[in-house]
Amino acid sequence: MSAFAGSIVLEPFFTLALERLDALLELEMRRLRARFQLSLDEQRGLYISDERVDELLRANSLDQIDSRSTLLIQTAEGLRERGAFALSESPHWFHVSRTFALTAFQLDVLVLALAPELNLKYQTIYAYLNDAVTKKFPTRDLALRLFAGESMADARASLSLDGALFSDGLLIEGGTVADAGSWLAGAFIAAEAVAHFLVGVRANGGRPSAALAITWPSLAWNDTGIEATTQSELKHIAKLRRESIVMLEGHPGCGRDRAAEAVAKDLGAPLITIDLRLERVSTDMFPGLMRNALLLQRLHTAVIHIASGDELIDRDGPFAADLRGVFRLLAKRTRVVLVSVSPEARWREAFGGTRSVVVTFAPLSARERLRVWQELRGDVSEDEATALVDIANRFAFTRGQIERASDAANDHATLRPMLASRSSVNALFESVRAESRRGLSAIGALATRTTTTATWSDLVLPEHTKGELLELASAIRFRGRVYDEWEMASRNSNARGVRALFSGASGTGKTTSAAIIASSELSVDLYTIDLSAVTSKYIGETEKNLDRIFRAARDSSAILFFDEADALFGKRSEVKDAHDRYSNIEVAYLLQKIDQHDGTVLLATNLASNLDQGFSRRMHYTIEFPLPNAADRERIWRGMFPNAAPQADGIDFAFLARQFNIAGGDIRNVALSAAFTAAAANRAIEMKDLVRAMARQLTKQGRTASVVEFREYFEMVNLTENSVSLKRTASPHGVTEPRQAP
Repeated sequence: MSAFAGSIVLEPFFTLALERLDALLELEMRRLRARFQLSLDEQRGLYISDERVDELLRANSLDQIDSRSTLLIQTAEGLRERGAFALSESPHWFHVSRTFALTAFQLDVLVLALAPELNLKYQTIYAYLNDAVTKKFPTRDLALRLFAGESMADARASLSLDGALFSDGLLIEGGTVADAGSWLAGAFIAAEAVAHFLVGVRANGGRPSAALAITWPSLAWNDTGIEATTQSELKHIAKLRRESIVMLEGHPGCGRDRAAEAVAKDLGAPLITIDLRLERVSTDMFPGLMRNALLLQRLHTAVIHIASGDELIDRDGPFAADLRGVFRLLAKRTRVVLVSVSPEARWREAFGGTRSVVVTFAPLSARERLRVWQELRGDVSEDEATALVDIANRFAFTRGQIERASDAANDHATLRPMLASRSSVNALFESVRAESRRGLSAIGALATRTTTTATWSDLVLPEHTKGELLELASAIRFRGRVYDEWEMASRNSNARGVRALFSGASGTGKTTSAAIIASSELSVDLYTIDLSAVTSKYIGETEKNLDRIFRAARDSSAILFFDEADALFGKRSEVKDAHDRYSNIEVAYLLQKIDQHDGTVLLATNLASNLDQGFSRRMHYTIEFPLPNAADRERIWRGMFPNAAPQADGIDFAFLARQFNIAGGDIRNVALSAAFTAAAANRAIEMKDLVRAMARQLTKQGRTASVVEFREYFEMVNLTENSVSLKRTASPHGVTEPRQAP
């Protein structure tokens, strides 16, 4: 028996239709036996005997009708008349009949296809009547024999692939003509969605992938958290023309999914959701996915919500070529279609002349974000209340992001109930940062999270440079207050972001400063953009990579750090060839993305003069990182060695700082090289180690060690290390180890 059998109550029309089908099947069996077209051989259908061929050639053209056959004919006709009256009392069948404009013959064929879903006996009967044990499903030939009557031409047209049964997806063809052997021998089954609907079962029904689902929403408007003005627009969707497509424009997490649920509940309709992010859908699968969605919509008078509109609208995506046709089809054949898109998506180009209405989900202001945080967190400690204000200003989250971060913090508190108030605040910040990383973690090698353990006290910079960095950190921290509460955004045509340029020689502290601002000052993540992964020789690829980065950063509230920015942000030049033209396009595109970005972007360059002037004009802060003076260099030298690093007496840090005008990054390299040498010799770090490491550093820079610079320490430059023998001895595990010289 089918999974349906015994668990449902059939509608009157279907009950009568099955009784009539049984009568017609018996009648057809009796006709075939009377014409010697069916034998009683148990092996019938497995092989073709000589006797079988002889019977077929000698078969009478006239049926031998007996009294039982006459009774079956009368019964079938009576049941047909009763079924026609019962159709109006069978809501599911009446809906399908009216929606798909089915004829009496087409309804009979649909019953024929659905019967095996209720009782497996029909598979045996169909195989018997098809004269093949492998053909357990109805064929066109069987349908014509049972139901066609005198209107054979119309019946054959109804069973063609252009007919309503197949073109609308009610029936699914079982293989091709080549597989079946002929058009008449072609088998078919009822679409699972149709079977579920006609027997009153709520289920997705034959969905081609996890990207399609149908639900019966119960979400009320008061529970959506959507702003009142936006709610008001959404509540009037039912009054729109059927051809309209409603674009829900906003960032992920802004409430578009909840809005779709509430709209469907308002209309008293189920919700069909298509989300291509849930499964990789190929171009071959996509048409079937859309056909199934349309079938479900027509069956259930449902609302369709394409939750991942950006995946479709990508101008270079796999579905771009057919997109306009798909949405024109959706607009004509559905009552309401909702499509969720981000503000950056170029959906207007994709939709062409399709009628569309836009409902915009505006980003939450800092004040609105704080209200959501307070609503979710309830009664909190004074420390956490202060932290929530800070978080609302720093992290431009959507409501969905705030809910996920708050839930994560609650889980953390459940696992560690004895935490002090301060630790609870730290856990909240960690949950917020974890939520912030979700977007940027998806872009892989294009950006790398940069961390540091350094603090402001470890950074040796002129006081005015430090002051500018602290001012930049404050701007990032309070941008929500300035743009939203003080409404400065209304006087600023650009995005609500903060942009800064760090310029100075390599090793002067630009990267470290950016990392300290992110971690120590703001408790946000810093992502360094890998220019080698972003830039591409293929036209348009660089722009695509930049678009991915800025989209991910928008959802994360992280700081983007472009190191060696002049490689990507170089000056636009006079166009002499195609390469110049596309290089200029890349720079112009990057200017546009920085203008539109609501977050923080930091650029670092060794030569600010190499940057395009358009970038300089867009920077809120331009901070110069000079080479350190002698006093600062000495501080850097002394700060390079922690207490755990052994230092011999006689290291002349003042001499090194005075004689060598190098950046802090170079000092770090020299100190590290000297430490490696001392560790290999199993002794403390000495002046000779630093001198020799300094000589090597100068060589890397193309300079030669001279007595003028090294003065009294010059003889140490070429000093040979005698404390470690060049001979090595094998360890018991096969690894060579240094051996002390005698």
